[in-house]
Amino acid sequence: MGSIQSFVIAIAFERDISAWKLGWNLRLVAVIYCGFIVTGVAYYLQSWVIEKRGPVFLSMFTPLSLLFTLLSSGILLCEIIRLGSILGGLLLIIGLYCVLWGKSRELKNIGDQKTDPHKENSDVCNEVKVVIS
Repeated sequence: MGSIQSFVIAIAFERDISAWKLGWNLRLVAVIYCGFIVTGVAYYLQSWVIEKRGPVFLSMFTPLSLLFTLLSSGILLCEIIRLGSILGGLLLIIGLYCVLWGKSRELKNIGDQKTDPHKENSDVCNEVKVVIS
């Protein structure tokens, strides 16, 4: 969907056909680099993180990529960073760490239940009952 939306917007703003041609220049290098290197490395790192820490850990660091993009655009492209962007980034980080804190407490509680078998919990089911009527 992102490709389709980008295509529609690009057609609306760039009507010169020669701008759409890829030649042996920096544009082709950028397309190849983004297509193979960035996507390949991103998928590899995402699968590695999911294997090591789980999918929640990976999904919680997506807001940090947005903040990293904000800071990079300010430093590398000399764009003006506004107060709303900074506050939005801070809210994303606070939300990120709240979820990670809750997940760590959940894992700690699961670990405590495994080490103490006499502790009763309504979420843990020790037997399965089958009723046939």
